[in-house]
Amino acid sequence: MAKKFYVSLLLVILFVLFLSATISFAEDKSLQSPGVSGEGGSFLEKEAGICAYVKANKTLDINRAKSYFRTIEKEGPDFVVGSVPIPGYDTPEDAHMFIHKDGWIIAYYSKAEPVAKIIDWRSYQPGKVVTKLYQALANVAGGLGVSLTNVKYYHYAYPEANKLMIIVDRDSFKITIPGEIPIYEVNASMGIGDGTYRIVKIGVDKLTLDVTHTIKLESGWVAGYGNYGKLSIDNVLISEDKRQYNFFALFIIYQEK
Repeated sequence: MAKKFYVSLLLVILFVLFLSATISFAEDKSLQSPGVSGEGGSFLEKEAGICAYVKANKTLDINRAKSYFRTIEKEGPDFVVGSVPIPGYDTPEDAHMFIHKDGWIIAYYSKAEPVAKIIDWRSYQPGKVVTKLYQALANVAGGLGVSLTNVKYYHYAYPEANKLMIIVDRDSFKITIPGEIPIYEVNASMGIGDGTYRIVKIGVDKLTLDVTHTIKLESGWVAGYGNYGKLSIDNVLISEDKRQYNFFALFIIYQEK
């Protein structure tokens, strides 16, 4: 029998999820602007999309920080921006990294990248999602002696958004989004434990507000066709691939009022 799952840090029912018995994970992350000012802040507002960040309580050595970068993209008098490898992934998965001497360490993907790219399927375990941006922070912040006890997230393309919901399952669940909730981005990722994934750009219009939708993953093998992975909404196919996927994750960026 399906169970109800209410997600809201303020104990207000913003989403009602009717989850299958195999539900793996559901989390509502707060989005909060780092508030970086000056030239570095202007650069981030122009280039960055989804990001994860920490603020060290000490001055950072920019030259030392650069030793963790694969490439250097931009330098200012007080900051540096470059690309950082994600363990187990090839160069296209590299995160951009902004480091400011005042203590800011910000890992991000560009505005053009869907938020679903952040999930690290290699590290996924039922009940625990690790993001690639967190992995990038761990590599650099750890080397600089900065704790990751207070990692925060933000999306520069949606300054009004203050929440990111992530739901992971292996087969299907139902979701109803109340009509008063502003939605800014909806996409998904079908994933395998070796890190292989497929991004599905769903679009806000595919999840009509105040309507209960069924999100479903079908994956397997058929004689004469081979492997397949299909993601559908209300039995309407929205993505298909010739791979078998273990899980899928839905990402919703929205504003909690």
